[in-house]
Amino acid sequence: MNASRAVRADRAEAGQLKELLALHEAALASMSHGLSMVDAEQRLVLFNNRFLEMYGLSPEVARVGLPMADLIRHSAERGNFPIEHLEEIKRRRAEMMARGKPFRLLRQMSRGRTFAMDYRPLADGGWVTLVEDITERQRKEYDLRIKFERFDQAVTQMSHGLCAVDADHRIVLYNARFLDMYGLSEDLIHVGVSMRDVIEHAAQRGFFARAPAEKVWQRRLEKMRPGKPFQQDLNLQNGRNYVLHYHPMADGGWVTLCEDVTERHRMEGELRLQYERFDQAINNMSHGLSMFGADERLIVCNARYLKMYGLDPKVVKPGVSSRELFALWSESLDEPDMTADIFHEKRKRASAGGALSTTRLRLKDGRVIEATTRPTPGGGWVTAHEDVTERVGYEKVLREQNILFDAALENMAHGLCVFDADWRVVVRNRRYLELYDLGPDDAQPGTPLIELMRQSIDRGMHNVKSAEQFFADFIKRITVDREAVVQRRLTSGRLLAVRHEPMANGCWVGTYEDITERERAADELKEQHHRFDVALNNMAHGLSMFDSDMRIIVCNQRYVEMFGMSAEVACPGASMRDIIAHSVALGNYRHSSVSAEELYTRYVESLKAGESVVHRNLADGRIIKITHEPMSDGSWVAIYEDITERHRAEEHIAHMARHDALTQLPNRVLLLEKMAEGLARVEAHGTSMAVFYLDLDNFKGVNDTLGHPIGDKLLGIIAERIRVAVREDDTVARLGGDEFAILQGHSSAEAAAALARRLVDVISDPIDIDGQEINSSVSIGIALAPSDGSAADHLMKCADLALYRAKAEGRGTFRFFEPDMDARIQARRALEVDLRRALVAGEFSLAYQPQIHLAGNELTALEALLRWTSAERGAVPPSEFIPLAEEMGLIVPLGEWVLREACREAARWPEPIKVAVNLSPVQFRNRGLVTTVTQALAAARLAPHRLEVEITEAVLLQNDDATVTMLHQLRALGVRIAMDDFGTGYSSLSYLRSFPFDKIKIDRSFIKDVERNRDSAVIIKAIASLGASLGIETTAEGIETEEQLDIVRRAGCTEMQGYLASRPVPVAEVADLIARFRREVAAA
Repeated sequence: MNASRAVRADRAEAGQLKELLALHEAALASMSHGLSMVDAEQRLVLFNNRFLEMYGLSPEVARVGLPMADLIRHSAERGNFPIEHLEEIKRRRAEMMARGKPFRLLRQMSRGRTFAMDYRPLADGGWVTLVEDITERQRKEYDLRIKFERFDQAVTQMSHGLCAVDADHRIVLYNARFLDMYGLSEDLIHVGVSMRDVIEHAAQRGFFARAPAEKVWQRRLEKMRPGKPFQQDLNLQNGRNYVLHYHPMADGGWVTLCEDVTERHRMEGELRLQYERFDQAINNMSHGLSMFGADERLIVCNARYLKMYGLDPKVVKPGVSSRELFALWSESLDEPDMTADIFHEKRKRASAGGALSTTRLRLKDGRVIEATTRPTPGGGWVTAHEDVTERVGYEKVLREQNILFDAALENMAHGLCVFDADWRVVVRNRRYLELYDLGPDDAQPGTPLIELMRQSIDRGMHNVKSAEQFFADFIKRITVDREAVVQRRLTSGRLLAVRHEPMANGCWVGTYEDITERERAADELKEQHHRFDVALNNMAHGLSMFDSDMRIIVCNQRYVEMFGMSAEVACPGASMRDIIAHSVALGNYRHSSVSAEELYTRYVESLKAGESVVHRNLADGRIIKITHEPMSDGSWVAIYEDITERHRAEEHIAHMARHDALTQLPNRVLLLEKMAEGLARVEAHGTSMAVFYLDLDNFKGVNDTLGHPIGDKLLGIIAERIRVAVREDDTVARLGGDEFAILQGHSSAEAAAALARRLVDVISDPIDIDGQEINSSVSIGIALAPSDGSAADHLMKCADLALYRAKAEGRGTFRFFEPDMDARIQARRALEVDLRRALVAGEFSLAYQPQIHLAGNELTALEALLRWTSAERGAVPPSEFIPLAEEMGLIVPLGEWVLREACREAARWPEPIKVAVNLSPVQFRNRGLVTTVTQALAAARLAPHRLEVEITEAVLLQNDDATVTMLHQLRALGVRIAMDDFGTGYSSLSYLRSFPFDKIKIDRSFIKDVERNRDSAVIIKAIASLGASLGIETTAEGIETEEQLDIVRRAGCTEMQGYLASRPVPVAEVADLIARFRREVAAA
């Protein structure tokens, strides 16, 4: 019985031992490291599956009891390392073990992987070995080192100064260019220094002109407060100009790019990056281990696990539940949202998946633990706990450095591209893509430089045909001069300064600066200097600039010539005292008794007294105006202007201000002064005075027909005749145009009438001007003082009203002022007002009178005739308002309206009926007449040959080349030209030779009595014959009877126009009129 119990107890104990061994084996299998153990005889006693996997060994080879030397040889045969290294490996291993202390070996495996082997001695003489695959860690370290090298090289090549500060404004990064630009010493400036101290140091060196360091610092903080990028211009006291580009970073720090815009073409400063190096990854990292069974109770854990979470070994023992354990070590967690339920739910999901699961936990002391859990057979799990605090910190620093690198790279003003030894892109910034018009996908890392060149050539940016040749030339050039700066002109006109610098690892750093604007600015500056020299020496005025010591800085040629000085004396550096002495010696000063020294003293004192303008009278009579302008630095600029002629001109202007330029008679200003004096005498002495207002009757016609030069000569002759006709003490004035005024002192009505008759007679005498006899007449209005008034303005108005009365009653006469004259003048002025308003109010309309071809009785054209139906006056005769419109200047806008309206209406008529429009001589003074006609035709879409313009002889009498040119331009458009009222002028026949008219219209004065006046019939026949011989149509106007029609038909006229055919009809009846004539033609 006892034996039976013992057997059962042994079996139970054996079962528990077996279960414990199984759990230990599961723990070994879950380790991320390979593990092996040898005894004192170097025979294998223990290993895990990870160890076999790492060396590619099979369980048949690696077995308990196998000598370690055999296992090493078998590993070499598997290709883990060269077989020739076998003895060296065994020797090295035995040598290290002989010391009896833990040691580590790094081994580069043949498959490219690197193992770290930690050897630890056991008390019994054996050794345990932990093997860790550190390949990925080494690769990351290498990548980081390469990236840092590239970043350091790229920033070092920057031509800008760079400085980065943290959120506390302490320097974390700067380059040598930054120190150089601010004259800072590396002994004072280093990582961690406050930017406030840097500014203080720079201020002490005198870099901020008249600005204390505190003010500079506070201004900087104020700009940074919004947290947005900004730019600041900085003008240093040493004369250099910087542009500072500030860019915020995500961590609250700032990156500052300092660009020296004073000498951009020498932006060669080296940029050196100062980084705090990351600590090396911990090579002897140990892991914590915990294992739980299916009942969620702890089976086993190691000391590193307890130490990692600060757990008490007395409390944490096998059998404690995972929830109890979580309650213990969760106190060290810095995970507020991590509860026991959430933690266990995550673990259950991971266990259910049957695969590895990794969770990172942050502890309150700042450490980060990475827990890797693997399910075990039977429902339990094993977790390896690795302190990855340093790795997480490493990753954070790497992210921050990447942000810093990207911020610096992408905010560079220059393009940058780093190429590897095979000329493939490693890294590039956005500015590089912009300069070469590349997209982000066009220059990805790994893209060959020759491919970038090919893309640029395809886009037409380079004037080369072959990318291969372009690349070959490029390689050849940098081989000769490895750091040369090349200026490359793109086809777009952009100029780039390109520099490629080699790196120690075979890579190349290319910087690309757009210097187009700098080159243009340099060219402009050079041109401005040239223009300045040209302008200075071609100034009409003299100029000199002298410094605060009264020495010449610069002067122009005109200054030297103005005073007759020698260029050797008046040159930069010469003192003003010597200049004045030289000028005195030349005899420039009127008062030769005054010494040069005294003149110099007076000159200096005048400048100190603020006397900016000095007039100097030279001995030769010239007057020199000297204008001084003080400069901020104590220097002076002096402008020397010869105002001799201006002085004379001012005297002349003073005369001209009171006299008429054409006739030299007093003008209105002097007339009013004389009137005031005369009226004062009238009042004082009880005498009288007559005021005459004269206006030439036909002067406008002379100007229109013979031209303004003839008109001016006529005015001069008439002015002289008036001057001769009056007494010596009378005043004759020209008021403007053809208006004159006379003041007759001590006058009476009889004396005034006598003078008026004498004036009418002398002015009406024929005048010969350049072989042209001109008959002129004058209308005169007279007002008497004091009977008609005692105020100058009132007397002028009275004389003006009397003048209107004289003109209205036939002209060539005179009238005295009468009180009722004002009403009649007001009536005429009211008509003027109504006429101006009529065009705006749309009170004008057109009537059309047909022109009939005599051969077939066909209607060939309609003449547009202007009509005015006033809202107040009713129908106003054309003879009443057209001359007034010409006098008022309204004929031009009125004529344009007629032209547009007639063309618009004619466009509705059937082909080939034309429209005839009369053009006034006044319209031909408008140089835009041809444009007006063209626009009217275009707006109406009327063919030019359907427009016929009628002009009178008065147009051609202007004898203006511009008028003839306009007629030819109209003819070239296709517009027909007709001479109206032919036969009434003196030169009608000569004009037929000078211009090819399409039609001549015989004036109605020859038609009205043609039945009774044989001479009229003869003239009509002669005109018709002339037209036939010249190929010109002839139209007889004013046909009212059949007898008149028969006479002009037999005379050979081609067309007729008059009441016999039709009176002028309104627009609404034109269509019926056209239809009537067409029916009559068809019936015939």
